[in-house]
Amino acid sequence: SLRMNDLHTSWRSKSIQDLDDPFKVSHPEYLLVPENYRDLATELTEHLLWGGLDFTHPQVRQHRLAFIQRTASRHDFDGYELDFSRFGISFPLGHERQNAYLLTDLIGRIRSTLDSIGTARKRPYTLAVHVMDSVERSQELGMEVEDWLQKGLVDVLLVGMGHLPYRLRLDQWIHLGQKYQVPIYPTLNANAYRAPPWEQLQDRPVFQEGLRATSAYYHQEGADGLYIYNFANEPTQELTDREFRSVLNEIGELSTLKGKNKLYGIQSNAHSGGPIIQGSESALLPIVLDRVETKLPLMLGPDPTEFRASFRLSFWTAGSREDTILWVRLNHMLLPKPRRDGPWYHIDLPTGLLRAGYNELSLWCNVPAAGPFPGLVAPPGVRKKDWLGWKRDKSTLVEEFENGRLSNEPEAQRDAKSPVNPSPLIVHQVFVFANHPKS
Repeated sequence: SLRMNDLHTSWRSKSIQDLDDPFKVSHPEYLLVPENYRDLATELTEHLLWGGLDFTHPQVRQHRLAFIQRTASRHDFDGYELDFSRFGISFPLGHERQNAYLLTDLIGRIRSTLDSIGTARKRPYTLAVHVMDSVERSQELGMEVEDWLQKGLVDVLLVGMGHLPYRLRLDQWIHLGQKYQVPIYPTLNANAYRAPPWEQLQDRPVFQEGLRATSAYYHQEGADGLYIYNFANEPTQELTDREFRSVLNEIGELSTLKGKNKLYGIQSNAHSGGPIIQGSESALLPIVLDRVETKLPLMLGPDPTEFRASFRLSFWTAGSREDTILWVRLNHMLLPKPRRDGPWYHIDLPTGLLRAGYNELSLWCNVPAAGPFPGLVAPPGVRKKDWLGWKRDKSTLVEEFENGRLSNEPEAQRDAKSPVNPSPLIVHQVFVFANHPKS
């Protein structure tokens, strides 16, 4: 496996001379951005691009091809993986689509090189390519994936950044795979089950249950296999070596996952920041709730079809006050009031409500989150009929909204369902615990 443009060195290095690739040290003119970009705000993707190669340069593409030819000739590998998921950025940001033909040409040359080596050794080389969360995300980063498949350049397609597994457009990729007879392997990134807020769940074997859930979902949706990476990194929760490795014996097929506890979820953008977000589908969380229902897709594996399974729905939140009310609707059914435990809300789900595959989750609360301009939701303490009819100066509205005094009506002030001076309720993560009784 070859990471086509790894940026980990940008985190570790303080200057170009510290980079771990002699080619980069010798040719800073071939890097994506100047070295001084490392001093930009750390919130910017550009901050890390000074350690990445710019594939618009023919010298960079030749450097990669020569490395592949050299290593594939010296070693009797079964195949070669071009891993574009680390980190997906091959060209200067904003110039990817116009340079996509350069990557297509490079992959064509790599295919020809491996075919020649395979013919000489009388055993073909399998070429796998690792792409982004969706066809669109790949195209935006200069990867003409369908063109590659149509030309027969790729034997196996590995899909997804692995940080937002339930946002992966697996349906798209499977459709393409079937169209061009190419197997599709979605990505399992073991690190995705180590980041907050998964670490808050100290009473659960999160690492195993999270990997089981994603694997079950991928198998159910028709994946040809699974691609797992970062598995060697120890999880933050303490596990024995047997516990750590036992999950590998479970995730290969649905039959070995049946009857085992799993942890599904809607993950936040905290799992896909920096350069990774460029190749990831949009995260659904965090969200600020309002008095209007917000719908979220909740994707599950086949556990709801197992009659002995029970389920708990949990939300990790911020900003909630004592008088904040959270309402939840699942597949159009209004659920009982959640139990609250600090920043957590929990609901034990009735039998038969969840479905395998797509579920519709709606969340809303009694705290309005609208800004100080007319819209669907009135600001704190103001009745909607009054709000929509107001004709106030905008600057006055902004000032009064920020000061929490848009209305002095006693009735509105007394209404516990509409707190004046509200604190917005933010949902950072949604979990579904699938529990199975021990046999």
